[in-house]
Amino acid sequence: AGEAPPAGEDEHCFEVTAGKDVGDLGITLSPGNPPGYPEVSAVTPGSWAANEGFQVGDLIIEVQEQDLESMPADKFKQLWKERPLLLFIDPNDDSPATANHEPTIELGSDPRCREVVADVDVEKLGMKLNGAWVERAFPNGWADEVGLQEGDYILKVNGEEVENMPAERFKTLLKKRPLRLYIDPVDVEEASVGEKKEETAKSSTPAAPSGGSTTVQQAEQMASPPESLASGLLSQQKNEEEVAVEA
Repeated sequence: AGEAPPAGEDEHCFEVTAGKDVGDLGITLSPGNPPGYPEVSAVTPGSWAANEGFQVGDLIIEVQEQDLESMPADKFKQLWKERPLLLFIDPNDDSPATANHEPTIELGSDPRCREVVADVDVEKLGMKLNGAWVERAFPNGWADEVGLQEGDYILKVNGEEVENMPAERFKTLLKKRPLRLYIDPVDVEEASVGEKKEETAKSSTPAAPSGGSTTVQQAEQMASPPESLASGLLSQQKNEEEVAVEA
């Protein structure tokens, strides 16, 4: 898997995250690496790794966004135990794993969906959110630089689905760095931004958590939000008029 193209440069390389609820990954690695890229020598049937499509021969290229080529073994062992655990994988080209994952820039069925990353040096995101909708990307801010625009929708934050996520959890994740956002871009051909917001307000069940700019009026428009979301909205209603995200 690491010969041609070089390890980590195959178009089928993919990222996968083991959440906090994952104990044993179900992966056995070949001895001796790192330093170097450890190879998957066995996958436990029914395990997390098996469900994610890992195959014997896959290479682990990065752990927590850190390259393993020259990483000390003791540091690798420490990172391996962390949760959530972000792995960058170069799949075995001779296995069916390559069919289970697309390049990270196109993670959804819509080819325009993409992932953007705010690295550790990004202090503020430079955008204002209405729930999980991007209401504004401030000029020259990080959001503007990565191409986010009004009407874009955040589907995932650091690998976690946003739908039905508690408001406090959503706000906490937005402060993490590095921060990975999986974005469904605005479709200007199908609807204007205003139409999208109107449809969201009229929906009986919101598809996203409360963001920093949710107001009392917007909360009341949501006829039957999930309990966790409703509590997050009501706790913010007095002081969160049009507040920009500054994670």
